[in-house]
Amino acid sequence: MVKIGHKEGINLKDPDFWDEQWQTSRKAETTYTQCSPQSTALWEKQAEHFVANSGDNKRVNDTLTWLASQGVVLNGMNVLDLCSGPGAFTFACSEPAAAVTALEPATAMVNFIRERINRERQKNIHIIQLPWEDVDVEKQGLSRHFDLVLASSCPGIHSIELLEKALLCTTTYFYFYGWAGARENDALDALWRYLYHSDIPSWPDDSLYILNWLHAKRYNFSLDVKEDRRVEESSVEKATKALLFLLDLHGKSVVGLEDQVADFVRQRAKDGIFCQTSISRRARILVTLTNANSG
Repeated sequence: MVKIGHKEGINLKDPDFWDEQWQTSRKAETTYTQCSPQSTALWEKQAEHFVANSGDNKRVNDTLTWLASQGVVLNGMNVLDLCSGPGAFTFACSEPAAAVTALEPATAMVNFIRERINRERQKNIHIIQLPWEDVDVEKQGLSRHFDLVLASSCPGIHSIELLEKALLCTTTYFYFYGWAGARENDALDALWRYLYHSDIPSWPDDSLYILNWLHAKRYNFSLDVKEDRRVEESSVEKATKALLFLLDLHGKSVVGLEDQVADFVRQRAKDGIFCQTSISRRARILVTLTNANSG
């Protein structure tokens, strides 16, 4: 008789199983390992794009509203914003929170945060400029230092070891937001076939591994999964830059590809406007620590 949680010697209730499956998935998709999305250089190149869109606070506001519905009160909290980018969450949290620390490796992103801190005369925002992989939470005094750790679309968390390090930093709450299932983009799919004569490989990271590891470790958490469908219209130039970024993110060298991608976009544009549809599912997970797992 097969026990629940076991199949052919595989123990689905073993936390290590989910870590192993995650890393197996990442290693299997060799396309992505050629140019890791965790690479600081990738985000340095795209800083201008993220800074330009940092004023769009819909996702931030939706997140803070959801956190409030789960009983998270930011007033007086000490918050860590992992892989903060240009600081959308950092600044949104800074007014109610007592202090916010933005951890971000990319110099261009950090410079934008510093400039805004000076411009707005912020006094309670601190910056750590390091990749999350290089942070030693014990030596740097971050262990159990924060009330809330935010990891929203955080490329620094790509293993259970790095997830556990984030959990070690909080006394009460850990928030994670990331991919949950297939990602589709009709333009990128067509471009991939146009350039490489094959289907685009599946994305190796998925909230599935984190979710099941948390469950196996008996953490208390809330989960919300939603599908997002977007139709975006843009100029040929803007669409070309966006598709080149996606190729880069998916581990492909974009050196010498600009003309080919621009031709692809122009062929499919109508009256100078390029249209693309993307469909994705995202999960947000709020972990609430108890005495049993805050050690």
